[in-house]
Amino acid sequence: MNERHRLLASLLFLVGVTFADSASAQDAPAGYQSVPPPPTAQVPPPGPRYEAEVIENRARNTVFAEGLGAGLFYSINYERLVHEDVGLRLGVGFLGLDGYDPDDGVSVRATLTTLPLTVSYLGIGSTNHIFEVGGGATLMIVTAAVNDGVVSRGSGVGAFGTAFVGYRYHPSEPAGFHFRGGVMAVMARGLSFSSSDPDRFGAIPWPYVGAGASF
Repeated sequence: MNERHRLLASLLFLVGVTFADSASAQDAPAGYQSVPPPPTAQVPPPGPRYEAEVIENRARNTVFAEGLGAGLFYSINYERLVHEDVGLRLGVGFLGLDGYDPDDGVSVRATLTTLPLTVSYLGIGSTNHIFEVGGGATLMIVTAAVNDGVVSRGSGVGAFGTAFVGYRYHPSEPAGFHFRGGVMAVMARGLSFSSSDPDRFGAIPWPYVGAGASF
């Protein structure tokens, strides 16, 4: 009897396995093939890190005082870099003179106003240390008043040209100390060490030095 039970159990087991395999084959769609999972993406090791290159730009605006130079005696100036290598400067200088002659009782009051306008080329040198070349013109306004019991006044306008070379220290953005110095040629009729002819065009050397702030 035990042998029959074992035989029956074995037959039932075989029938069940066969039925299960048939059901799995019927449930799968036609042409179905198992697809292996995609391979894991390989992440390359991190390479060397490079910092972005720092590019220094010159400060665009400068306010400075200049001794001698284009203002003749001194000037207060504003300059704007209209290009990285080109600066445009406008300034103003003022000088007042008073005189009195006690013998004649005559007093004199005279003023000189200068308005220098120059263009500088800054393309020779580094960002901060520059060999500067340039030129321009200066407008002069002269007024005078003479009091000898009767006040008499007069005024006049003139101009002279300038050309200069020199050294400039120009800071980078955002702001910093500004310095310049060099020699200038002042050019106009009657300016000459070798001729006294007032109508002859000439030039004389004229130094300059300036300091201020750029921003």
